[in-house]
Amino acid sequence: MFSTLVRRKEKPVSVQSVLTDGDEVFLKEVIKIVDAKMGDYDFNIDLVAEKMNMGRTTFYKKFKSLTGQAPIEFVKDMRIESAKQHFDNGHLTVSKVAYLSGFNNPKYFSTCFRDKYGISPMEYIKSIAN
Repeated sequence: MFSTLVRRKEKPVSVQSVLTDGDEVFLKEVIKIVDAKMGDYDFNIDLVAEKMNMGRTTFYKKFKSLTGQAPIEFVKDMRIESAKQHFDNGHLTVSKVAYLSGFNNPKYFSTCFRDKYGISPMEYIKSIAN
């Protein structure tokens, strides 16, 4: 399950075989917190660390060691995946989807979307409309 959620830009990272039960619970809780707060523009990693009853540095190190990616990159990836789901569900304006996904700047959102999927949000909308 987590091997599909955890990726590096260079290549996918498979963490499925090295996760303990405690690690899996930790990651599920992080995902739950991020998912619940994703649309909040003020949401940040400090809030996640606080909800996990951890200091920021400790949380960062644990998360990075388990996933191979920084927590902020993970949140950004989750937001982009959420945006793609919004497009797939018929929300077809880039600005609306950007704001729904927790981005407060549609231009930055478009850049992040293009970086992840290789096409702009408008190109993606056109591709699913056909």
